[in-house]
Amino acid sequence: MKKLLRKDLLSMGFYEKSRFTGSIGNLNYILEKKQEEGKSPLLLATYFPGPFCSEKTPDEKKKYHEEEYSEEGFVAMTEFLNETAFSLGDGDL
Repeated sequence: MKKLLRKDLLSMGFYEKSRFTGSIGNLNYILEKKQEEGKSPLLLATYFPGPFCSEKTPDEKKKYHEEEYSEEGFVAMTEFLNETAFSLGDGDL
């Protein structure tokens, strides 16, 4: 399984208007900027086991993880996704 690199998640500017979808092995994920009024923005990951896309995966199989919306947060998210994917292996979340 190929390790996810920070550059694979694109620039922070991309998330101002779009969400990003990807996968590592059997782990699928969606990344997006989460902004609530009066709060600092967050980088939100919705992750779930493959092989199906988010729309075809039951909500009870989806999990969530947040990091601060900063370069450090993107690095932490990259590490989190790698750790989760490698611990998942061929099993379920």
